[in-house]
Amino acid sequence: MRGRRWTLASLGRRSRRAWPLVLVVAVVEVGAAAWQAARVPAAADWERAASWVRSEHRAGDAIVAAPAWTDPLVRERLGDLIPISVAGMSDADGVARWWEVSIRGAADYRSPRTPPEAERRFGRVRVRRWTLAPNVVYDLTANIADARALLRTRGTEQPCRWVTGVRPMGGGLGRGPMAPPSRFACPALGSGAWIGRTVIEDLALEPRTCVLQRPSARGAVRVVYDDVPLGERLVVYAGLYSEDERMRDGAPVHVVVRVDGRVRADLVHRDGDGWARWVVPTDDGPSGATTEAHGRRGQIAIDVLSPNPERRSLCWAATVRSGPPREPPPPEPQGSEVRR
Repeated sequence: MRGRRWTLASLGRRSRRAWPLVLVVAVVEVGAAAWQAARVPAAADWERAASWVRSEHRAGDAIVAAPAWTDPLVRERLGDLIPISVAGMSDADGVARWWEVSIRGAADYRSPRTPPEAERRFGRVRVRRWTLAPNVVYDLTANIADARALLRTRGTEQPCRWVTGVRPMGGGLGRGPMAPPSRFACPALGSGAWIGRTVIEDLALEPRTCVLQRPSARGAVRVVYDDVPLGERLVVYAGLYSEDERMRDGAPVHVVVRVDGRVRADLVHRDGDGWARWVVPTDDGPSGATTEAHGRRGQIAIDVLSPNPERRSLCWAATVRSGPPREPPPPEPQGSEVRR
């Protein structure tokens, strides 16, 4: 008992000595909470910023939010001006004007590094705008309906059929990318198999507008664009649906690019690469007739293959470009590093 009384007494003395530290911690926490609350933009700041963007907005403009977690706040006020093609874009090269709505000095990783032509502050909300010179001459992703899709195996081709007005399938947590109402139906690839433009969450949990083209154990899955501008280069982005890549245990996926029948690149995507970017030259191979100011025309084909196609939901976005290339956006942090 004497030992127990000594222990309790000792604890009492220690607690009396510790109370100033407890007070300091409490004061620091209160101060930190007040400082954090003071940095939160008022609703009126967001409204005034959105009002200015809306008054100056033109068709084809892109609007982005920074940091990424403020996206719902921007969408709440400007969502009708942000189509899914803009929400899931990979870079700013196909855009005439670029708007960035941000707080706390953040910048979208895709925003130009040059000074903006216009910048205004509305309380704690900053809005910046750039006028750009788009260098995209043909968007393969947006024009998937003009392509052909097929399975090539043992020297034969089994075509897919373009269908419209069908019921969307999938989408939502754990159900994979949504099959759009207009898509290629590919029975040669298996029951319910399809190729088409959709939106996936990539490894960084960012939305990506892209063409879903899963590989097959039966042969090369191919999408072909006939008689399109070839420009100077083809910029290809590709990645997998996040749930199929995050475990880092899947087989590599090959994306083979052909221009007028000639293999120009064999791009390899491995788990952990996330939303990857490649540039494929198109300006020094066989070509079709020159009929437009953009230059040569010809055929572009994209094959997708994998030694093990299980859970290989490869989705790509590709554009033909000409003119001086811009500095590409830096890689996005992957997975939990992005959303804080």
